[in-house]
Amino acid sequence: MDPRLLDEAHRLRFELLQGYGMTEAGPMVTLMPRGHLGRRHRSLRTSSGVPPEGVEILIVDEERKPCPTGVPGQIAVAGPNVVNRYFAGDGDDEAFEQGFFYTADTGYLDARGHLHVLGRRDDMILTGGEMVAPAEVEAALRRLPFVKDVAVLGIPDTTWGERVAALVTTTSASTPDLRGITEALRPLLAGYKLPTELRIVSDLPLTPAGKLARCRLPYLWEKARQS
Repeated sequence: MDPRLLDEAHRLRFELLQGYGMTEAGPMVTLMPRGHLGRRHRSLRTSSGVPPEGVEILIVDEERKPCPTGVPGQIAVAGPNVVNRYFAGDGDDEAFEQGFFYTADTGYLDARGHLHVLGRRDDMILTGGEMVAPAEVEAALRRLPFVKDVAVLGIPDTTWGERVAALVTTTSASTPDLRGITEALRPLLAGYKLPTELRIVSDLPLTPAGKLARCRLPYLWEKARQS
């Protein structure tokens, strides 16, 4: 959820409960418990909550070995609400193993057992051996007053493999200064997660469901670079 929306709801005393789910899990995997945010809502703003009784979450590395608490990896889910195969070969059979469904989403579990979803594995940016979740960088950029909306992507780099870049729609006609943006984000993000390039666009591509169409971002980046 956009942190600005969460903050506004909290100010107006509306309780918004973030959750995480999918069709294969019928569809709920986690949900934020009622009354759990309170004064601590800022520390839990990226939490998707906890699983219901009977649902198990496992965070695994590339070899499907369990990750320690707080370390990001692929989210795997098991429980009576989770399917055990796709019908008639319509999906990836490798997504199912020892009762778990491997979601291809990336996230981590904190010490309280809350799930924090970072995004799709295919969307992760690998820069200098470090993994960057676009959604985390986008959430930080949305805190800046001039940012209307933003999409973060990885662009090829001969030294680092990829670099973090951002496509931004703004609330004003002025072009933000990248150096100023970088300094504003330093308290929020590790250095390797900071955008190295920025392009201003009029709109971001969306799917028919209204979600960001990340597959179209490289084309939009090149188009913005040439204009």
